[in-house]
Amino acid sequence: MQIARSQDVDMVLLGGDLFHDNKPSRKSMYQVMRSLRKNCLGMKPCELEFLSDAAEVFEGAFPYVNYQDPDINISIPVFSIHGNHDDPSGDGHFCSLDLLQVAGLINYFGRVPEADNIQVKPILLQKGKTKLALYGLSNVRDERMHRTFRDNKVRFFRPSQQKADFFNLLAVHQNHYAHTPTSYLPENMLPDFLDLVVWGHEHECLIDPTRNAETGFHVMQPGSSVATSLVPGEAVTKHVAILSLTGKSFEVDKIPLKTVRPFVTQEITLASDKRFKGLEKKQDNRQDITKRLMLIVEEMIEQANAAWQSIHAEVDDDEGQPLPLIRLKVEYTAPEGSKFEVENPQRFSNRFAGKVANQNDVVYFYRKKTVTSSRQTRILAGRRAVMLTTCRKSQGCERDPRRGHRGPRVAGCRQSRHTGAGIFCPAVTQDSSASAVRRCRQSIRQQRRQARSRDVCYRLTLDPGQRLAAAGR
Repeated sequence: MQIARSQDVDMVLLGGDLFHDNKPSRKSMYQVMRSLRKNCLGMKPCELEFLSDAAEVFEGAFPYVNYQDPDINISIPVFSIHGNHDDPSGDGHFCSLDLLQVAGLINYFGRVPEADNIQVKPILLQKGKTKLALYGLSNVRDERMHRTFRDNKVRFFRPSQQKADFFNLLAVHQNHYAHTPTSYLPENMLPDFLDLVVWGHEHECLIDPTRNAETGFHVMQPGSSVATSLVPGEAVTKHVAILSLTGKSFEVDKIPLKTVRPFVTQEITLASDKRFKGLEKKQDNRQDITKRLMLIVEEMIEQANAAWQSIHAEVDDDEGQPLPLIRLKVEYTAPEGSKFEVENPQRFSNRFAGKVANQNDVVYFYRKKTVTSSRQTRILAGRRAVMLTTCRKSQGCERDPRRGHRGPRVAGCRQSRHTGAGIFCPAVTQDSSASAVRRCRQSIRQQRRQARSRDVCYRLTLDPGQRLAAAGR
C-alpha cells in the first residue's frame, strides 16, 4: 500500500486471499485496516469515473463505490475479490472483505451467489479516453468451477455501448495448473474477448504477462506477497506490478518487494556431491555427514543475509533484518553395499535456533523411490513363487479369455483367491510362518477396502514348478 501511495496510482486491484484465515485474528484485522486508512484516505480526489450500477456489481450494504461516498475521502480505491482463504461462510454468508467494505475501506466485487449458475458483471471505469471493464471471479471449489464452465453455465456480461473501446481485465482466483483433470481452471475456458487476466491463488511470482496463443489474451500471476511454504517457487523474488493502461494497450512495471523475509532453498544428492565423496563406505559416517551439511546451511544463511543487505544498502544497522527461511533438501540414497547415516531432521534443524526463522524444518531427508517398470512383479509367499500380473481387461474385472478369471490361492492364505473386486496377496516373505500369513491377511483386508475406488484388476497365479529356492533370485 505504501508503494501504491508513492507511485500515485489511480486504484489497487487485489486477486484474493487478503487474509490467510477465514476468520482473521483481531491483530491481523487491525493491521490491515490501519494500512488502508493510512494509504487510501486523503484529500486528493479520485479521477476514475464510475459507469456501472454499484448496487448490481457490489451487492453490499451501500449502493455506491466507496470513493463516491460523501462521508469518506478516498483517494486510492481498492477493489478486491475473495480467495479460498477468506471466502464467505456461516450465517449471512459473510467474509472479512464484507467487514472492510461496510467500513468503506475496500470495494468487494466478484461474488458468486450460485456456483452452478455464475454471472460475471463488469465494473465499468473511465479516465480520460481510456475505458476499463473490470471483471471479478472469486474462488469456487475447483472441481465445481471446472464443471460449471464445461456445462456453459458461466455468463460474462459486456458493456451495452461502445464495448469495443473497453479494455477487458479479469481477476480470478483458482488453480492455474492441473493437479487432476478437473481441479483447475484452464485458460482456454475463459472468453477470448478478454485482454488481460490477473491470476490469483498461485503463490509463485510470474508477474511478466504471457500471451495465450489460443485465446489471444495475456495472463500475469503476481503470486503471494510473502513466502508461505518451503518450496523453490516461493524463493523467487516477490513483486508487485504497476499496470498502465492507454486505450487498448498496457504496460507493466515490476517493483520488487523489500519487506519479504529472505528465503534460500537448495537440493543436493549425497551420492553425487563431491563434498560427500567416499563417506558412504565409511563406518559410522553420521557425524561427518552432519558437519558437512551444517557448513552448507551456514553458507545458505550467509547468502540470505547478503541478499537482504544488498536490497537495504542504505540502512546502516541491521536491527530490523528478519531471520531468513532456509530449506535444504537432501537425497541420501546410497549405492548398493553402502549406507549414508543421517541425523534426525528436527535435531539437526534445532542447531540453527536464533539464526533461522524455521528452526524445526531446515532440512528434509528423503530416499529415492524404486519403481517397478515391468508388467509382472514376482513376490514370495509360502513355499512357492507367485506371479502378480495386471489383468488385460481392467474395467469391471472381466474374464481373461486366455487364462480364465480365477487363480489359485497362496499356500497358507485363504484370503488370496482372485475375486471380482480385484483382490490379490501382496505379502513378500520367504517363510510360511503364522506371522507371515497374518500380515498377508491384513494386506488383503486393506486391499479389499481400497479396491472399490480403483479400476485396476489383478490376476494372481502360481509360477508352476518353481520352488522357493529357485525363485529366491
